[in-house]
Amino acid sequence: MGNKVSYKSHTKLSQALSYLEEIIKLLKEGKACIQHDREYVTLTPAENVTLEVGASAKKGKESLAFELKWRQGSDSEDDSELKISAEEPEMKEPENHLENNNDTAE
Repeated sequence: MGNKVSYKSHTKLSQALSYLEEIIKLLKEGKACIQHDREYVTLTPAENVTLEVGASAKKGKESLAFELKWRQGSDSEDDSELKISAEEPEMKEPENHLENNNDTAE
């Protein structure tokens, strides 16, 4: 059995989403075999995983990256929350707690 698969393709969004949906379905079922050419990896996710999400938008180029990692038998869990929605949040300006000092040094 192989132990690493890499794949990169310029494709339609609908095809990329189909790949992700199939991976999600199989991980929920407890086993996913990822294959490209003659290389493949069979994954059996643990109960608890480490999730990394990265997103950026700069000068007309946008990206979104996901990474799931786990160790068999791991039981650690993080309580932090990731919020995902179609709406941008209203961001409040940070309050400036520094007072203006109009004195000049001589």
